[in-house]
Amino acid sequence: MDFQDDLRYRVNAGYPLIYVSTRDVWRAIEVGKRVAARCERDFYLWTASSGYFHCGKDNPEKPIQVGQGDGILDPGEASKLILGLNNSIVVLRNFHFYMEDPEMIARFKDAVQVLKGREVTVVLISNVQKIPPELQDDVTLVDFTLPDRAMLAERVAYIKGVAAENGIVVPPVDDKEIVDAALGMTTS
Repeated sequence: MDFQDDLRYRVNAGYPLIYVSTRDVWRAIEVGKRVAARCERDFYLWTASSGYFHCGKDNPEKPIQVGQGDGILDPGEASKLILGLNNSIVVLRNFHFYMEDPEMIARFKDAVQVLKGREVTVVLISNVQKIPPELQDDVTLVDFTLPDRAMLAERVAYIKGVAAENGIVVPPVDDKEIVDAALGMTTS
């Protein structure tokens, strides 16, 4: 089962807290957005630098900032917003920095049952796996691997196509060599 199917299964099964550990954070976020669309759920993304963005079920490609001015940058306020949502996937990027705060731990611990009842799944995505012991029984770990050969070959073909469309001459190189050189890298 690939990551997208695994995440969709867990969202539909009502898993309230999922932790995704990956070096390819942005690709994981994009998969989360696709899963939200397939599960007909709203999608929210929070980052410490930009705050919350909402991608509705009807318009997933046009994110709208939530909150005034710079949005909701404060992690405490960000975690409170989750409790008011229904039928949503909420991605918190690099939230591990804030998970050692006792108030934050208590907030997530208390939220687990509420989230299940409201069909809300919180997905913590980071390249560092850091889960407080108090939450380990409530959080489901999901590994998001780096792209495989097939995915990298698809990316190489896409890049070559875009280059050709824009009149950029790409020297003749065997795609297999490019894919081999890219193994272990992210797609970003």
